[in-house]
Amino acid sequence: MTRLAQPADAPVADDRADVVISGCEVLAEGFRRYERFHVIRGNENALRPIDVLRSGAAAAVLPVDLGRDEVVLLRQFRLAAHLANGNGNLVEIVAGHVELNEQPAETARRECVEEIGVAPDPLVELFTYLTTPASATRRSPSTSGSSTPRACRNRADARPDRYRAGRAR
Repeated sequence: MTRLAQPADAPVADDRADVVISGCEVLAEGFRRYERFHVIRGNENALRPIDVLRSGAAAAVLPVDLGRDEVVLLRQFRLAAHLANGNGNLVEIVAGHVELNEQPAETARRECVEEIGVAPDPLVELFTYLTTPASATRRSPSTSGSSTPRACRNRADARPDRYRAGRAR
């Protein structure tokens, strides 16, 4: 780990790495591609293997009803979470995989329609992040979207096992 050595008032930001990638082997092909890279970092002198899951881009949305001061969350089953701690029914925001030739904002709107039945307008990008940077390449722009208050509330009331409207704090 490298410790940041910069003035206290300097912005904190990601930076380029001094790294040499010397080969890659595909370990598995499936829904996602799993690869092993051989790398030398900075002033190290030995190759070391690093495994990476090529996840592709995703988009995430926090649907907000400003009129009611509420957000809508989903409950979805995730096998990996279940295997990790037994709690596989997760509370999540709307999210999904960016399809080929699709822009993240298009994905965000499509996923909102698919998952909560509402197309947000306006849709505002908040930030972009790597979901699991130590092992996966998935970049996720996160957005906030306003939606028709009644549509979100009706959907949440109709399926309390799947949707949850709650106060934004």
